[in-house]
Amino acid sequence: MIDKKIKIVAPDAQNREIMNTCKKLWENNFDDTAKYVKYYFDDRWKESITFLCDDKSMLHLNPYDIKLFGEKKTIFYIVGVCTDKEYRHKGYMDFMLKTVFGKLYNENVPFVYLMPASEKIYTPYGFRGMYNVTSFKALKREDGGKVYNDCIESCDIKEFDDLSEREKIELSKYAAMKLEREFECFVDRDNSYFEHKNKEMKACEGSVLILMRDGEVMGYAMYLCEDEPEVVEMVADKEYTDIFVEKLFDYAANDTENKAAEMKIIFDESYFIKEQNKSFAFFISEENTGKMLMARIIDIRAFVGMIKLKGCAEEYYVEITDDFIKENNGRWDMILSDKSVIKRGKSHKNKYQKLTIAEFGDMLFSKIKFYLNEMV
Repeated sequence: MIDKKIKIVAPDAQNREIMNTCKKLWENNFDDTAKYVKYYFDDRWKESITFLCDDKSMLHLNPYDIKLFGEKKTIFYIVGVCTDKEYRHKGYMDFMLKTVFGKLYNENVPFVYLMPASEKIYTPYGFRGMYNVTSFKALKREDGGKVYNDCIESCDIKEFDDLSEREKIELSKYAAMKLEREFECFVDRDNSYFEHKNKEMKACEGSVLILMRDGEVMGYAMYLCEDEPEVVEMVADKEYTDIFVEKLFDYAANDTENKAAEMKIIFDESYFIKEQNKSFAFFISEENTGKMLMARIIDIRAFVGMIKLKGCAEEYYVEITDDFIKENNGRWDMILSDKSVIKRGKSHKNKYQKLTIAEFGDMLFSKIKFYLNEMV
């Protein structure tokens, strides 16, 4: 075992030397374009907490303002986890993750999440899949026909940079209205969020695109086109879904020189496209369902305390085993309701269900409707 030293670099302690070290690690271990790497370190990284181990391994905690059951809370998204090839399998990631868990527990963070390169890497650390996401390819209608109804001619796509300040405000209100109606946990899509996402999409040869009708927002999409047209998020009114996709095909046809790409668009998630529109007018191919993100409970008290369930209260008596955060170990009595409570279990009766922290997470994640699909 080699001696390891970790630097924990807060945003206000960042400097060019640290940035260059992190950038080199990123370039050595990920396949992102130079344009995307520049975007990340010029923009998103400025808010990140960086864990740097001997300048050979790193991990970034990127903060997001998340709406949890109607309340705003800062939750961290783990990105940039890597170790230079010649130093792998020497315990660097293990050391960093344990350090991260300790820091976040001390700050009463309920959970942390990430997009895994491989689920088997993070499963031993108590991470579990949060929710299923269906991706698919939509193919342009073979007959060359378009989806017509009474309002398609009055709808247009606008790029985020072309929106007025009033329209940007309307976009944030629209996103809040749509997501609050459907989900209990999602990143707050205020104007700052859209500004960041637009820079990210532009770094991927795309843009945040907004479907407008007579000056009103009817939907938005996070569109990129590094290799072929891809929509990493699309939110739209049910009656405008097909119109929006048709307009996206027109946009892609004008946006790319790859003529084959004009015939298909990759959609990374389908909730507002298919689940809410059973009569989706485009042929779907290569449909895949899987867990896009994994999450890990950090502070069991904070996690249970954030949950607000509608309907009847649910009582649980659990005995938790957590190999990494010892404070979560032991017996717990909890009531999940619109005002969930948790306290140390004091009963000596044999009524406690024995669960690992990961199994407990599995059980409770299934009770929450998530919408978390960030890239970095």
